[in-house]
Amino acid sequence: MLKVTNLSKCYGKIPVLDKLNITFPDSGVTVIVGANGSGKTSFLNIVAGLLDSDGGELSIDNIESGTETFKKMIFYIPSDFYLPEFMTGEEYGDFVLSRYINGNGKEFRMLLKILGIWEDRQVLIAGYSFGMKKKLQIAVGIASGAKYLLADEALSGLDFETVLLVEEIFSAISCRRQIVVVSHDTNTLLRFPTSIWIMKKGIMSRFHGGARELTESLTHEEGIHAKIAQIREHFNYS
Repeated sequence: MLKVTNLSKCYGKIPVLDKLNITFPDSGVTVIVGANGSGKTSFLNIVAGLLDSDGGELSIDNIESGTETFKKMIFYIPSDFYLPEFMTGEEYGDFVLSRYINGNGKEFRMLLKILGIWEDRQVLIAGYSFGMKKKLQIAVGIASGAKYLLADEALSGLDFETVLLVEEIFSAISCRRQIVVVSHDTNTLLRFPTSIWIMKKGIMSRFHGGARELTESLTHEEGIHAKIAQIREHFNYS
């Protein structure tokens, strides 16, 4: 299991993560929601080793963060990623997968076909659209075989068909791997409702209820209700 203990992070004097504690099991899909600036991306960046924390501990099955073993048990799909544009999609995939013990080149190529970028596998990434780059990252992440797949808004910007396919893949592999998804998409919440966590002021709390209740909860907790009331009053809508 991935264990997070007293994780803290500040930007200047502003706390983003406040002694956060959470444990992720070895399998399943966990969805994290929260307002912009609530600490979701900072949390994923720290777990993935891209950002230093100010305190706390991370471990997977008692293997401490910072070690090569820990790093190879995680694959991260960030919301704003950079890919080496001098490589082809296929070259990039093979290079990344070579760093993972369970990297599966055959599965990677199968996923390229399923996600509709097989014909572009030998095209330089410089010629890829944003959606193609995201599909490539998703294919590599799944084929990496990493025990924990972290995804920050991985489905945003993708067409409807691709979203359905990726959600189906997540469901298929979640019996043996843990997928942690940051998302604001209601459909994602409906598809994976069993483990939803709300990030607020650097602390995560588990949510029990449906997508509608979650939307209402976030609306009130984040102060959006005042703006909604203003919109309804201005447009005479109820």
